[in-house]
Amino acid sequence: MLIAPALQPAHHQAFFSCADQTVASPFTALPIAIGSAGAFLAGYGVDGAILGAVGGVALRAFQALVLEQTVPFTYRRHTVVLPVGIELLMGDLTFKQQIGQYEQAGRVLPQNASESQLVRKIADRIIDAVQKQYGGGYQKHIPDFKWSITVVNDKTPNAFVLPGGKIVVFTGLIKLLDGREDLLAAVIGHEVAHAVARHSGEKLSVQLAVTIALNVGLAALQFYRNRQQQQSGRQQQGWGSQQQRRGGYGNQRYRGMGGGGGPGGLLFSPQVVSLFANLFLQLPFSRRAEAEADLIGLKLMALAGYDPKAAPDTFRKLGQAEQSMRAAMGGNLGALQCTHPRSETRVQLLEEELQNMREVGDAALSRVVHKVPYWML
Repeated sequence: MLIAPALQPAHHQAFFSCADQTVASPFTALPIAIGSAGAFLAGYGVDGAILGAVGGVALRAFQALVLEQTVPFTYRRHTVVLPVGIELLMGDLTFKQQIGQYEQAGRVLPQNASESQLVRKIADRIIDAVQKQYGGGYQKHIPDFKWSITVVNDKTPNAFVLPGGKIVVFTGLIKLLDGREDLLAAVIGHEVAHAVARHSGEKLSVQLAVTIALNVGLAALQFYRNRQQQQSGRQQQGWGSQQQRRGGYGNQRYRGMGGGGGPGGLLFSPQVVSLFANLFLQLPFSRRAEAEADLIGLKLMALAGYDPKAAPDTFRKLGQAEQSMRAAMGGNLGALQCTHPRSETRVQLLEEELQNMREVGDAALSRVVHKVPYWML
């Protein structure tokens, strides 16, 4: 991440942070896992787990038939729970809130400023390519977009997009890339790709799925613990009665069992489970979405008439700026904690896709040949 997570504006896809797209994702198996594990832990045993798994399969089928869509260019299947209209409304409200703050501070550049004209020129060419609906997949939401381009006077080299095509670029990014159209086209193509791929809606769907899974799992685990404690209590009473008749102390044997203490209780605490869900589900999803936007943006800038070979150079510059900024802030997030892949990884993926484009030819303009892995750093 080129700017600290705490400084990121809320509710948007920021640009910075630390072939057949059928790569497996753990979210595909969530409905089945929730149904099976929940029923088993709740005390219904193997038969209950099987019934829970059947219910999970039915839920997974509904997800696949009703909620899943195909991402343009990568042809990856993803789940988006929110209707398009609500997603666009959320984007519009967030945009008004964020831009309102910048306007009050006098930081929004006028439309006739040279930086605004430059960014709009690039964005218009890329948006024109989007509206021709290259890349297949689900694109019914795109005609509803109300595209807007805003340039903010801020030295941070950053850009972001909100649902509905609200693109915001900081002047620090323009300066970092020396105002070069081809380098800026890689950034704007990336941001437009987020909107085209509905990454914001997918992110909210993932957060909802993880929240439901955690709540169901923790509730089932608590139910299981309560049953164990009740059984333990009944056993203690029976054993204690026998020992009292013999002059013994029956509850010594069971002291310390249950109550949620010990290493097992700590491992399955809500805080620890939430941490693992963030590290191994939500953050990997975010890194994949960023890499996918890089590759879709590569296609969009090429379709708009820009040289796609400039994209790796863009990310090299961004990577250098990111390292300098982290050093100035006196810290460095671990790769597992970053919402974005490392710059070296992004450059490598882009270069591999460019090689595929050279080998495949014009057909590669409307399809990402490289597989976007779920697990990456």
